[in-house]
Amino acid sequence: MKRTKCQAIINNILGEAEKQDLCAALKEQKFSVMIDESTDIGAVKTMCVVVRYYCAQKGQIVSRFWDLIHIHGEENSAPVATATAQHLFEAVIISFEENSIRIENIIGFGSDGCNTMMVCHNSISSRFRAKCPGMIVLKRVCHSLHLCASDACK
Repeated sequence: MKRTKCQAIINNILGEAEKQDLCAALKEQKFSVMIDESTDIGAVKTMCVVVRYYCAQKGQIVSRFWDLIHIHGEENSAPVATATAQHLFEAVIISFEENSIRIENIIGFGSDGCNTMMVCHNSISSRFRAKCPGMIVLKRVCHSLHLCASDACK
């Protein structure tokens, strides 16, 4: 099998089956959301969404890829100003609502410590707190430690 056929099978068959299984699991139980933004070599800004929940089949907590949301760049001609907390929050919420996942099932949120994600007012975490009272919000300490270690090594 060559690259294009293999990619089509993964995207259209295996990927869809995994997404349906994950949707079924998230509809029935509480879960946490972890997000991070990135810009690829083609200057396309994306946001990766990972969910974390208890898997009864495995008997443990698992982290699984949920979605890769294009914020702006080649595939989305929206201006750079769309990378606001409001736009990013709405993109995450829409991603869950399109798959009939109840937002009330979200009990945790994790991200790096940038202002768009974590400040007290007008951030993604503040919007999640307003929409899901009682939610636990964690700043990823490992990301901060990595930045400190990288800077120290320079």
